[in-house]
Amino acid sequence: MRKRWALTILFCAALAMPSLGQDNFEVFGGYSYAHGSESLTSTLLCPGPLCPTQTLTPSTNLNGWEGSFVYNPLKGLGIVADFSGHYGTVSPGSGASSVHLNTFMFGPRFSINLPKVSPFVHFLFGGAHQSIGPGGSSGSYIVPSSSNNGFATAVGGGIDIKLSPLLYLRPIQADLFSAPTHSLGPRISAGRALHF
Repeated sequence: MRKRWALTILFCAALAMPSLGQDNFEVFGGYSYAHGSESLTSTLLCPGPLCPTQTLTPSTNLNGWEGSFVYNPLKGLGIVADFSGHYGTVSPGSGASSVHLNTFMFGPRFSINLPKVSPFVHFLFGGAHQSIGPGGSSGSYIVPSSSNNGFATAVGGGIDIKLSPLLYLRPIQADLFSAPTHSLGPRISAGRALHF
């Protein structure tokens, strides 16, 4: 029992040590793809003020960008600020509506810094703003423009490959991602990172 406590204390002390020789800051930027279903409220074309509505959930493929900043106060532990923008169209039937989804999330990141690679996992939470333009329709129903703000999450990880002392390649970062009217789905990103 004492051995277990001693090992636990040593492990916690190792995590709490300042990051000697480790990069304290990281900046990432690159391409990002998000897939999921959009929850759209469509309205029946009618002359009255109380027209019936229906909810549609068509699938979407959104392309865009992702950028993040990481501060590593401890070896293997970082604090992430992640920002992204994804854009595309959604077709509930005929026609298409434009989709703009912007997120800002924060959270912890756990990494292992090896000589040539740095794998990591992160848990991000924050906010999102999504706007959907008019244009799509399903039968007699049309999709009016809408704008939503809400909670966003991304849970996942990736790997950075060292190209030079400062420059890293991130060939993949994969997250399970959700936003206000965007269902849980994959977000895949790739790009370059600076570690300093």
